[in-house]
Amino acid sequence: MKHDIISIQGESYKVGFSFMAIKEYEELTGKSVAECTTTYDTLLLMFCTLRAKNKTFLLNLDQFIAFMDENPELLNDFQFTDGKEDKKKVSLMKTLGMGKTLGLWMLSILLWFAPIWIPIIFGMMLLWKIWTLVIVVFKMIGRKSA
Repeated sequence: MKHDIISIQGESYKVGFSFMAIKEYEELTGKSVAECTTTYDTLLLMFCTLRAKNKTFLLNLDQFIAFMDENPELLNDFQFTDGKEDKKKVSLMKTLGMGKTLGLWMLSILLWFAPIWIPIIFGMMLLWKIWTLVIVVFKMIGRKSA
């Protein structure tokens, strides 16, 4: 995904989807990114994205909010990025091929279930390999004893 650039106080900063931004948002708010439904939530997500993507971003939350009070159009720039050459406005999550609410919900479910299902799937694959090896060994023993 391409990263758009937002200028804040004469400095250029990258904005874009990242797992580090989600982590920072969830640590800051104590709630899932899937619950990001209000304008303030979006503002906090933008703040977390700027912190995650830019090591030189040094504003604290109060300074950032004060700056955004003077430049509210930047929140719109964060929420909507230019698409292809036709310049249609596409939401940040649609750039990832997902609607905002549905995409964040699906991502949360995936991250919640992945630690459970990945070991189960690999365990089942391991059992299948062991079972096929046991069958091969029994066939070899049967041929030698015959």
